[in-house]
Formats: sequence, C-alpha cells, structure tokens
Amino acid sequence: IGLAAAGLLAAAPVMISYSVNARGYTLITLCTLLLFLLADFVREEKNLAAWALMILITALGFYTIPTMLYPFGIVFAWLALAGLQREISSGYGGWKGWLRYLAGYGALSAMLSILFYVPIFRVKGVLEVFIHDPIVQSFSLADFFGLFPAEAAAIQGEWLSGPLPAWLAPACLIGVGASIFLQKRVGRSRVSIPLAALLFVVPTLMVQRPLILARVWVFLLPLLVISGLAGWASFRTVISVRHW
Repeated sequence: IGLAAAGLLAAAPVMISYSVNARGYTLITLCTLLLFLLADFVREEKNLAAWALMILITALGFYTIPTMLYPFGIVFAWLALAGLQREISSGYGGWKGWLRYLAGYGALSAMLSILFYVPIFRVKGVLEVFIHDPIVQSFSLADFFGLFPAEAAAIQGEWLSGPLPAWLAPACLIGVGASIFLQKRVGRSRVSIPLAALLFVVPTLMVQRPLILARVWVFLLPLLVISGLAGWASFRTVISVRHW
C-alpha cells in the first residue's frame, strides 16, 4: 500500500506542480505525513522526544501557512479517538494520562506557533492576520453552501489534472469508504484517519465557513490515496476470508 501510494503520488501532476512552484503547501503536506508517523509512534510508545518533535513540526507548519490548522486538528482528533479506543501504550497510565499528554501537545504547539508569529503580529497586527484578511473572512451559510459545489469541483479538477482518468476519483472514494468500515483488517489501529478527518474538518468548516481554495487541501491527497488503496486491499482480505 505504501509503495503503491508513493508511486501514484510521485507521478501525480498536481503533486509535481506543487513540488516545483515554491509554495508552502508542499511543506504542509510533508508536515502532515511526519505528524502521522510520529503520532502512531507515540500512541504505541511513551516518548517525550517524539512528542517534542511533534510540537516543533506543528509550530513550523503553522508558521509556514496558518491552514496547518486542518492537518493538526485531524492528527489531534485521531490521537483522541485512539485514546478512547484504549489503543495507547500502558506507559501513559490510562486515558487520563494520555489526555494530559495530548493537552500538553496542543497547548505547547499553540504557544510555540504564537512565538513564531510575534514578528508578524508586530508588523501587521493581530486583527489583520486573523480577522481583516479577506482569505479568512467567513461567508454566510447560504453563500458557503452555494459556493461549495464549484469549489469542490475545482479541487477535483486540480487533483485530476493532466492525463489522469476521471474514474480515479470515485475509485478512490470507494476505497476510502471501505477503509473506514474495514479498518480492522488493514490498519495498525482501529481508528480510521478519514473518519478522524471528517469529525474535525466538517464542524470546523461549519464554524469558519471560509473560501475553500483548492491549494489549501492538497495535504489531504496523500492521506486519501493511502486510505483508498488500503480500502481496496481490505476487499482482498474479505474475499480471502470468505473463500477459506
């Protein structure tokens, strides 16, 4: 699954484009993958160095582009769900101990991110960064849902740019859906990453109601490709079990 995902992403025109145009969205994608690797590690082993590295990567991601909020939230939600499922190391002493580490990760990441932004706040002001910038302004619910179909189509068009066939999108979505329902057969954890993404992103978008720019969501593509391939692999395990 990992090798197939790496091959597909390396050849995807949208990933090639972002890798050469010197925008921070490729760095956000890298930070997302690194965070999930470390998140799976700290879930299975209590390690302060790994937690510290997660804090640093998260803060650097926020310093790159504030939309690091979405991958950070997805990773945080995935770790929280892993704790609820008791899929964590016994070294944390149970759910309460795990929650303390998780809260510390979130708080220290926020503090370090704010520290990185101090020079920007001094020049532009806090309100200019968080409120007055037109990119972060909220739409009404009616306008948000009215624009959503066109923005979703723009994301699909960007991801399927070049010679990629249109059937890849539904094939990937089928695989992602299968990975959610058959997570136990192919995942290291019973907690699905796409499910964690839905639980965080959907409520966040309902509150923010931002302009959904295609480039903001490129970090999701590797996660969807990996989950989609895992979902298709899960079909093979089901067939094998039934055949046996």
